[in-house]
Amino acid sequence: MIVKELGHELSDPAIDAQIIQLKNTGADVLIQFTQSKFAAQGIRAAASLNWHPMHIVASNAGSIGTTFIPAGADVSKGVITATWERNPADPTQAGHPAVEDFKAFAVRYMPTLDLNNAAALPGYNNAYMIEQVLKRCGEDLTRDNLLKQATNLRNVVPPMFIDGISVSNTPTDYRAIHHLQLTRFDGTTLAPIGRPILLDDLG
Repeated sequence: MIVKELGHELSDPAIDAQIIQLKNTGADVLIQFTQSKFAAQGIRAAASLNWHPMHIVASNAGSIGTTFIPAGADVSKGVITATWERNPADPTQAGHPAVEDFKAFAVRYMPTLDLNNAAALPGYNNAYMIEQVLKRCGEDLTRDNLLKQATNLRNVVPPMFIDGISVSNTPTDYRAIHHLQLTRFDGTTLAPIGRPILLDDLG
């Protein structure tokens, strides 16, 4: 049961007032569909109020480097998010060939990249997908063929995708990602919760 919904503007300096109002409802679950800056503020504000609901942040704000560390690793413990990409800063992923390749790429082209900042991952995976589509086009680089190849993908796995998640679409359904991996921040990394979930099963 949703007991209260509150919004904010991206130009707002802070959302502490909204968190106070939400705490006062007695809610035991807090879900934030917002950007990293405000997700971090929400985590800090809830902790300062000694309010400890099940805290969920949207996948776009589920970054260790831009949300959980700025909020404070200790107070961010237990926050739940979802992802489909590997975390190159996760020590348990350090030996994975795809992670090693990404780190080598980062050293060469983005030497100042903080591996906890997941912002570079979508571009890396998207570049791989563009390469796959162009290869499938062969010598026929017409708009029609490009669209045909880009909308008939079947279980293509970009290099930094989590096991069990791939890219598939159709000419009538452009959605590329159909699964998400629920994770919980443990103070250091995003620990998986179960197996990837099919989004259609979430209703």
